[in-house]
Amino acid sequence: MNKIFIVGHRGAPVEAPENTLISFRKAVEIGVDFIELDLRQTLDGEIIILHDATLDRTTNGSGRVSEKTFDEIRKLDAGGWFSPKFKGEMIPTLEEVLSELGGRTRFILELKVEGIEEKVVKQVCDMGLVDDTIILSGNWNILKRVKDIDPRFTLFADMPVFSLKGLRKLVENYVNIVSYHISKAEDYMIDCAHIRGLLVNVWPVNTTKEAEKAIKLGVDFITTDDPRKIRKIVKV
Repeated sequence: MNKIFIVGHRGAPVEAPENTLISFRKAVEIGVDFIELDLRQTLDGEIIILHDATLDRTTNGSGRVSEKTFDEIRKLDAGGWFSPKFKGEMIPTLEEVLSELGGRTRFILELKVEGIEEKVVKQVCDMGLVDDTIILSGNWNILKRVKDIDPRFTLFADMPVFSLKGLRKLVENYVNIVSYHISKAEDYMIDCAHIRGLLVNVWPVNTTKEAEKAIKLGVDFITTDDPRKIRKIVKV
């Protein structure tokens, strides 16, 4: 069996509030190969970690991230919605995550919006973490922009709908990894990617059945909300 890398999706969100430092720390303690985190930009230009475009679901605030300053966002509680014991967890910055966990794990940074590519590349480069960082996006223009800025980065593209034309486009744009939803992933999709030199990720893999399917498919990466459980299955 080929080596399968375990990716903690927003950390370890089954055990702690997603995209917080406590969630990332738990994923590292569990022994994931990578942590995946979502990047957005505040009104005043700070790169922060948050999945949604709005604050409503995972904080006690509301409104669009892009319309709030970093100081406004920093005052919000990003843990209490998950459990009272995590009340007071803050939305972290990219710099904080890289500074604390660089050298202890590797990173998959999902750029959720255009226009932050140069800042993200600079922060990663300044920390000396290019070799430990993969750039992910469902927006292929973002990936092309990152490659133009610094061709050293490994690129990871989400492919919601499989197509040979899409795979060819990814290869032409120097993408290294393609991602499929586990419910849609089939043998031929993995084979077509591998033949073209692409590695394959599937997500979200959270059950034993999904993990067994991923292993049978021969994927290279498994992204999961429950890394403790899935790691035990994959590492057997």
